[in-house]
Amino acid sequence: MESIIKRKLQEYKIDPKKPIILAISTGIDSSCLMHILEKLKYSFVLAHINHGKREQSIVEENFLKNLALEKKINLEIFHLKNEGDKHNFHDYAHHKRYEFLYSVVVKYQAQGIFVAHHLDDHLESIIMKLITGSNLSGYSGIKEITPYLDTIIYRPLMEFSKDDIIAYHKQEQFIYFNDSSNDEDVYLRNKIRHHVIPELKKYPHIYEKSTQYRDTLLEYFDYIRHKSINYLTSNHNIIDTTSFIKLDKIYQKDIVACLLEEKKIRLSKNKINELLKIIQTSKPNVTHNINNEYQLVKSYEKIIIEKKKANEELSLQLDCDKNNIFYRNLHIYFDNIVNYNALKNIKICYNIFTFPFTVRKRKNGDVLNMSYGTKKLKDLLIDKKIPQNRRDELILIADKNDKIIYVEGVYEYRNLSDTYDTVLIIEEI
Repeated sequence: MESIIKRKLQEYKIDPKKPIILAISTGIDSSCLMHILEKLKYSFVLAHINHGKREQSIVEENFLKNLALEKKINLEIFHLKNEGDKHNFHDYAHHKRYEFLYSVVVKYQAQGIFVAHHLDDHLESIIMKLITGSNLSGYSGIKEITPYLDTIIYRPLMEFSKDDIIAYHKQEQFIYFNDSSNDEDVYLRNKIRHHVIPELKKYPHIYEKSTQYRDTLLEYFDYIRHKSINYLTSNHNIIDTTSFIKLDKIYQKDIVACLLEEKKIRLSKNKINELLKIIQTSKPNVTHNINNEYQLVKSYEKIIIEKKKANEELSLQLDCDKNNIFYRNLHIYFDNIVNYNALKNIKICYNIFTFPFTVRKRKNGDVLNMSYGTKKLKDLLIDKKIPQNRRDELILIADKNDKIIYVEGVYEYRNLSDTYDTVLIIEEI
């Protein structure tokens, strides 16, 4: 086992003198990996997650503290709070665990994260995904090397079974703790571990066949993902519905998955299918909440996934004797003469408009005065195909009676007479 791990570390191009982050639980798997790294004289930092679910976790944490002091090894500990979805604690804990491990990588400028997954974990993962659903990458099980943010997760034990690790312990007699929660059938993964995996291991070459299965699926996944990335790159991470609907369904699904993964939004088959329906709807403008942070925005032929914007309240008063407003990149003010360098000059007659003016966002019922009569602002925005998200950002200027003088990039009141009392000037700064 040690010689194979040594070869793998060389293949990973790990420098023995520079730190790696070892995720340590005190169980037999991670304790085995720590023992081997010690024997091979590689530098590592221990990173321990205390889930706070067992009384024994305090004993395990104290053991690691004493061990780190004795061996002069850096130790980082994270106490996981019992938050998130109580019915899917494993999923919640998984994401928090890797967030913590990455923070330790950053702190020590480490070469990567070492995790003690092995072949039995790989089999468990395949069965889990078959039950819960996934994409080709997920169905393939656990990969030995996985990019994570700007670091890499390594799993050097992926050539070994649980039985191999147990046999190595009998030979080396390193200390480890047995996690009693692993003996319970509360979680799906434990049920698979206790009842399904033992049956699968009765079949010859099951580990070999499972790795072949993984490699085959990953070949297909890599091919599809390459096509998806090319599509998004050429379209600047925007889905163009005209070209998108011509693609095969499998590419459509993976393109959506790419966009979700980039935003670190958790994937599910239902979520991807839901977004595909919205993308293909005939409605020209749609905003759909994906989660608490992100939304899908469809604006005619263009689809983007973006962070939700906080509803910004805007109500700034503009009067002749208070004639300066600075908002975003605009300077709005009154003057007696036209500023020919300004973005807009709007001539104002006192007998047409009532002061003070208000700079605000649009609202329901806004009506514009056109040369042929009146028109709803909403209808004008639709006619001009202004995207929904852009509509909510537009500023407008209205008088005291809500008569609209200006709508950013869309409308301005035109004084047909040469007579005016003051000039409303909108200047870019």
